[in-house]
Amino acid sequence: MDAVPVSRASLGESPLWHRGEGRFYWVDIIGETTFRLVDGSPEMVLGGVMVTALAESAGGGLILVTADGLLSWQDGETSQLTGLDLPEAVRPNDGKCDPEGRLWFGTMDLETTEPIGELFRYDGNSVQVVESGIILSNGLGWSPDGTEFYHTDSIRRQIYRYNYDLASGVAANRRVLVDLGDVIEVPDGLAVDVDGNLWVAMYDGWRLQVFDSIGRTVHIENLDVQKPTSVAFVDEGLTGIRVTTASQDLDPDELDRQPNAGRLLYVDPGTRGAPVACFEPQR
Repeated sequence: MDAVPVSRASLGESPLWHRGEGRFYWVDIIGETTFRLVDGSPEMVLGGVMVTALAESAGGGLILVTADGLLSWQDGETSQLTGLDLPEAVRPNDGKCDPEGRLWFGTMDLETTEPIGELFRYDGNSVQVVESGIILSNGLGWSPDGTEFYHTDSIRRQIYRYNYDLASGVAANRRVLVDLGDVIEVPDGLAVDVDGNLWVAMYDGWRLQVFDSIGRTVHIENLDVQKPTSVAFVDEGLTGIRVTTASQDLDPDELDRQPNAGRLLYVDPGTRGAPVACFEPQR
């Protein structure tokens, strides 16, 4: 495991390998900053906007999920794709594109106590509510063949699996894949490898935990930070992993003991990632 010498984020999130550019992007949600790595050094691409999730756009650039709406970003210019009419007590959180290019994203209760979050799907034409009754929507992914969809409610400590229809973009038959019970560790962002295993960042758990397609733990990747937030397969061939992390709620002594808290980590997973699709409007 290695760390990238970038500024310490309060809440690093949404790691994205941009295949079209061969570059890595991520955000600091609380710091309201979007970054990318250029020749191994961080470069700010957008500031002053609370971006909670990123997706690569098939037309180049990025799709940004924000509380004010879904934005398109390219070459330093942003434009709004659609607004979001969200209650004051919630904000968007994690998001990812399905294999056909539809953008899925969720919302969360700001107090992380009430089931007022929702899961949405955006196909380029409209935003549809897919599921309600969520406390903190997080960790999305699809099986390598696209027939199963995964979604996390972090506060409930549950990862769900659905049957997924690629043609229609419909997720059905929700059931619990992983139930972590009443533990301190929180399942956060995730990525899926070519074998269908879920690599899950365990916030407050000092690790990545890998679950197979029936929910069994098959690997633990211990980290030197308490609060890993999300994970993405990166590099040509998707043979590496970058992990975003958080420094929020750590006191000065804890930060001294965790010099990599809030920074990017790099892990050799010994496997390859399943590709993550670009956003592409549906016709």
